[in-house]
Amino acid sequence: MPLALALGAATALLWPQSPTHEVLVAKTDLSSGTVVSSSNFEPRRVQLGDSAALYFSDLPIEGVLVARITKGELLTRTNLIDTPLNTRIPTVLTFKDTLPANLKIGSQVDIWATEQSGEPAPIALECEVATLRGEVALGQKATAVEVNCLPEFLPTLLRAKANQAVIALVLQSTMLDQ
Repeated sequence: MPLALALGAATALLWPQSPTHEVLVAKTDLSSGTVVSSSNFEPRRVQLGDSAALYFSDLPIEGVLVARITKGELLTRTNLIDTPLNTRIPTVLTFKDTLPANLKIGSQVDIWATEQSGEPAPIALECEVATLRGEVALGQKATAVEVNCLPEFLPTLLRAKANQAVIALVLQSTMLDQ
């Protein structure tokens, strides 16, 4: 029995360990379409084995995320491009009403508006939440939501804001939101 324990301990100590590699990990949640730089990430040493080449160890350039990344997630080489394919334009919407509890950075939403004497209608589809901020002004609580939308929806969205339409976010639920 002591021989078996000694042999086991020697094997564990001599068995080659997978080397650690320094890779970039997101400091915060980041939505797709976000222009990122090295300031959005921090280095972390992890054991990746042969897959280390799939991840960034440093960012040679600023880039645009093609999919959302959550805090602590590794930055893959396939998740970053140097120029946006579909440039999304950010705009901020302010809500006094309660928003869906599972709304978060990276959530996909459709934006609907209701004019004063009209029916609700979609005005911007497949937008992505970039930031969420609680605000207090003159004793009123509100939530500012920055959404990234395709350029073709911007005129309709800005017109609805200017006309003081009631704007609502309709969450496109995904498995990540469950």
